[in-house]
Formats: sequence, structure tokens, C-alpha cells
Amino acid sequence: MSRTLLEPILDHGIRSTHFFNGRLLSGEDLAREQAANRDARRRLGQAIGEGVAYGLEVDVAHGVSTIDHPVVTIEQGAAINRKGDVVAVGKTELSLVGGGTEPPSAAGAFTECERPTSAGFTVDEGAYVLVMSPAEVREGRAPVSGLGNVTASCNARYAVEGVRFRLVEMRLSKDVLEDADRLRNRLAYRCFGTTAARLPENPFPPRATPYGAIDELRDAEDLSDCDVPLALIVWTKERGIDFVDTWPVRRRLSRRSVAPAWDMLLGDRRTSEAEAMMLQFQDQIEEIVANDRRHVEIEAKARFEFLPPAGLVPIAGERVQRGFSGGTFFGEETWKRKVNIESNQLRELFQQALGHEPIDLSWPQAIQVYQVFDRVDPKAREQTTERPYVAFATTALISPPTGSDTR
Repeated sequence: MSRTLLEPILDHGIRSTHFFNGRLLSGEDLAREQAANRDARRRLGQAIGEGVAYGLEVDVAHGVSTIDHPVVTIEQGAAINRKGDVVAVGKTELSLVGGGTEPPSAAGAFTECERPTSAGFTVDEGAYVLVMSPAEVREGRAPVSGLGNVTASCNARYAVEGVRFRLVEMRLSKDVLEDADRLRNRLAYRCFGTTAARLPENPFPPRATPYGAIDELRDAEDLSDCDVPLALIVWTKERGIDFVDTWPVRRRLSRRSVAPAWDMLLGDRRTSEAEAMMLQFQDQIEEIVANDRRHVEIEAKARFEFLPPAGLVPIAGERVQRGFSGGTFFGEETWKRKVNIESNQLRELFQQALGHEPIDLSWPQAIQVYQVFDRVDPKAREQTTERPYVAFATTALISPPTGSDTR
């Protein structure tokens, strides 16, 4: 049935309890008002976007976690799931083995998020996504008056909104797990959907197609719209937690596209994924330098199949002992082609790179290295100070930052 101009359309309207003097209020009326407020907050959350708002960093609980009893810490923070629920938690130490005693929950705001699932490492070694979702529990007992001539079926004093964590297995082939040196990078870019997230040969008519490991888990109903992915955890029987990598699955708040079919060109999702690629690389580089004594001898292609569209690499020298050899890491030919760039141009370089795909290391010509300098005296270009790191970016940049030169 067609609607007319100025006609109120109430099909999807939020129904709140109408209050007026003299009205007799029941528990159902007040519950309906709470539901209306919650529905309004969810719609606001969906408008803001899904992802992590702040905090919720995941790391191994050093000094507590063991091979047989893996434990992680989750920092205080908040996120919004696809349903628009704000999910928040204080700093938490979480055991990943088995499941604890689950408190009884009653039908409430998050009934659709209650899913029977194995909570811990109950399967073979592999990669798991740690997710957080809302949970509601009744707490305490409230006195009842007997009004309404009915027996109170649930006289709980409070409905407490909290969270719960669970692990979702990422199904992997044996050859992926056997490449230990590049496992972290390969898992990350499987989550980013590197090969599947390319533009179609013919974008007309445009279509929105899922891509990446997280979309695969959602399609398989292993992840629901209630879940917020926080970290990728790889666990083995010999080493326990092999590593925790947050950025393959963690995303900052990302707006829902107003034109989903054109999301690959104009949407916020791919930009937030490019940011995550850069942050994931920086985390991994720092851990390699901290934990691998032979990091100076490492070649990029020995640890990475893909690099982000831009990044920073510490270079060993007089000022920095814990860094990489530029010629070894990037390859001598790429290292010889490096150009100079001033440090105040790095932001421009990174912002341009956000619109580009990651660097495929099977093609060495795809990397441009930048030697970073600070200009000491603006009037004399020769007076510069070399930074103890280099920047790199994809050679696909349409226009490198103005002012870069080939000294």
C-alpha cells in the first residue's frame, strides 16, 4: 500500500510508554520503556559504526600464562557491535582453557546473543579469534507486593549488563600452519582479505561481496552480529600461546556505508583495514626486534608475504643498535633506489597510502624506500639530521609527497 506525503509512518517506530498523571503503571509498562531506550541507543550505535572505541588491547598474561594454562589480559575499554550495543569491560585476566561456571541468565535485552559454544581450547592446536559479546544476568532479590493478582515469576532486583568472551576457531589448511616464519603475516592478510578484496574487473552493476576470514566466519555463523573480534591467538601444544596479534581482527569504529555496493571504492571499511595493516606491521616489527637476536640479518620476504601500503622500519647503526640492515631487509636493489623525505611529510605519505592495497613482496619493484630527514635550518637545506629509521610505501602512490628528492 502506497503512503502519502505528510502521513506518519510508524511501522519501525520506537514505542515508548506514555506517562500521564493518574495512569496505573505495571512492570510490563516500565520494561517496555527500558526496551525503547535500549532500541534508541542501538540505533545510535549502528549510526556511529562497529568496532573498538578505545582500549581492549589483548596480550599474554606474562608471569601467569603457561603452556598448559594459557592466560591473556584484556585492558579496560569499550566497543560497539554490529547490532549497535555498546560493550564495555574493565581490565580482565582471562583463562583460555575450558569454560567457567556460567551464571543463570533470564530472557532479557541480549537473549539473541546467548549462544551455546565451547569456550576454550577444546580442539586441536591452531588459530582462534577472541571475541567479546554482551551478556545479561539477573542479580539479587526484590520484594514483591502481590499487586496484579499474579505471582511474580522473576523478582530479581537488578538486570546487570556485562560481557562474555569466547574463542572461535579459524579453519586453516596444514600448509599455512607449517610455514612458521610467515604464519603471523599470512594469517593477518587472510583476515584483511588481501586477494579477495580487489575491485571486480567490471564494477557495473556494483555489488557488495564479503571477503576476508572474518566475513567467512560470519557466513558460517561462527560469528554473530553480537560479537566484537578483539585478537587473533595462535596456540600450540608445545609452546602454548605462540603469539597474540590484535590488528588482523581488531578495527577502530567504522561507519556503515550509505552505498554498500560501492564500499570498496568509497566506504570506510577498507580505510580502517589499511590502518590496521600498518599497525599490525609495526607491532610485528617491534616484536621481531625485541625477541629475535638475529633480526639484523632478516630479509622481509622471509617473514612477510605482504607489507602494508606504508610503514616504518628501524635501521641499525651508530644511533640504533636494535634495528634492521636496510640492504638486507628490503634487498640491495630496492635499498639503492631510496629517496629522501622530510619527517614532516610522513603524515602526507601515510594518508595517501591508506587508499592503496598492500605490497605483494613477490614483486620487488613495488616498494619505494624513503630516507627520513629533519631540516635543522630552514634557510639551509644542507643542514639536516638523518632519522634512525626509514619509511616505505607502495610505488603505486599516484603522487609521492612533494619535496622528496634523490640525493
